[in-house]
Amino acid sequence: MNKIRVSAPGKLHLLGEHVIVYNKPAILTAVDKRCFVEIVARENKKIRLASKNYKKEITVSFEDLITKFEKAQKDWESRR
Repeated sequence: MNKIRVSAPGKLHLLGEHVIVYNKPAILTAVDKRCFVEIVARENKKIRLASKNYKKEITVSFEDLITKFEKAQKDWESRR
C-alpha cells in the first residue's frame, strides 16, 4: 500500500494571527516542533484522523466530510 508522509515546521504568531485574511502586518517566529501527516489509501473510503499526542481518533465518511465543509463554508460566507 502506498504511503505519503509530510511534515511542516512549527511557528508562533506573536502578532497578527490573521495576516492573510485582513492584509495586516505580522510577527512570526519558528519553533523547534514539527507537524507530521501520513496519508494511506483505505479500501472502505473512510477517513481516519488520529493524534498520537492527544491519543484520540475519529473516522468519518467522505460524504460526512463534504457536508461539514459545505456547512462551514456557508457559515463563513454569512459572516462577511
